[in-house]
Amino acid sequence: MKTFREFVEANQDKPVERIAILALKLPAEILLPVLTHEVDLILRTLARTSERSVILPALERLKKTASARIPEASADLIAALRQRVALGNGERIPMLDMTTQQHWERITFLRSQRDGIDQTIKLHEECITLLQRKHVVTMRELLERKKAA
Repeated sequence: MKTFREFVEANQDKPVERIAILALKLPAEILLPVLTHEVDLILRTLARTSERSVILPALERLKKTASARIPEASADLIAALRQRVALGNGERIPMLDMTTQQHWERITFLRSQRDGIDQTIKLHEECITLLQRKHVVTMRELLERKKAA
């Protein structure tokens, strides 16, 4: 077994917590990418929070500034803009240094994620429609009813 994904696939019949406990015995080279990804997710959540609470309000204030001269940026704004964001090609760059093109790359990346979520939402909407049409509560009930027929 060379990857964490292969490990999970081999153990997918077990409860999540059991898989996690078993994973603790894996070699570091298999666990490192998983932990790196999790750290990245946590950092991204922190960055998203500062984007909404610090960067967006600052951009709104800057848009309202009539003069070409920009007021001095707060330490909070500079810190928020220093956080790295993923462009979708594996590159991570501080928002402070992003070009217009890189902002467009970020938008494209985020839209692709949103599209995947939209597809998952569609799947669940279809499940709801089917369950309601067949007058059952769960897919299990539907499948068992089909077997009994």
